[in-house]
Amino acid sequence: MKRVVGALMGAVLLLCGVVPARAGEADAPLFTFVQVSDTHVVAEKSAEAVRQGIREIARLDPAFVVITGDIINGEAPEASTRFAKELFATLRCPVHAVYGNHDHREWHQKVWGETNYAFDQAPYHCIVLDNIDVSVPEAQETYGGRFSERTIAWLEAHLRTVPRDTPLLLFCHASVFQEHPYAKALPGDAYNYEPVLKLLREHKVVAWFSGHAHRTSIVRKDGIDYITTGGLSDLRQNADGPVGYRVVRVYRDRVESTFQAVKLPE
Repeated sequence: MKRVVGALMGAVLLLCGVVPARAGEADAPLFTFVQVSDTHVVAEKSAEAVRQGIREIARLDPAFVVITGDIINGEAPEASTRFAKELFATLRCPVHAVYGNHDHREWHQKVWGETNYAFDQAPYHCIVLDNIDVSVPEAQETYGGRFSERTIAWLEAHLRTVPRDTPLLLFCHASVFQEHPYAKALPGDAYNYEPVLKLLREHKVVAWFSGHAHRTSIVRKDGIDYITTGGLSDLRQNADGPVGYRVVRVYRDRVESTFQAVKLPE
């Protein structure tokens, strides 16, 4: 009897144009990517934690990797930036870089490319924003965290080319919202964030990823997940646990993620 009822229900659904999902299909992620942050690489110094993280990430076979800033520590900027690029070049997937306050702007652009840009991972559109600006005194409180007028102008122009129903993932170095901001007057680590949120208000932002704070924080606001990820560095530890990286599973309307501590050989 149950089989007959089930068959009848299936026929009704098909007549109504509704196709039942296969078992597990509805919950399968569209793709998986990895967020790495704050590696603080220095040329000719140990990068074993970074190397081990990259080895683990390679086994995951992600769609892409994003490094959310502070790729180098600041010393020997040309050699360090090239060294970091070589480390991540061992991965078979695309690697996207975000500019951080410890990175060297000239060498970052020469080695990694522009600091405001976008790429697609269907059906998502991914936007990388440069929110490091030390041109105003207030940004010292956030260690350079500020959306510059240049970045805001770039975003405004770019969003005109993006359909409003396209799901978006955003990446920057300094967070917009996080649980332990550097500046008490801010909800995150970036000044001048209000114009950016205003531009994005009519778009379908699903999640926003950042680093900078060397700790993990997940804030959900207005239906958006603001995810801050701790570093993967040999030089700088995280405030709330071991170094590692974030594995992100992306669905049609949400993301799910796990911070994975790097297992260093003893």
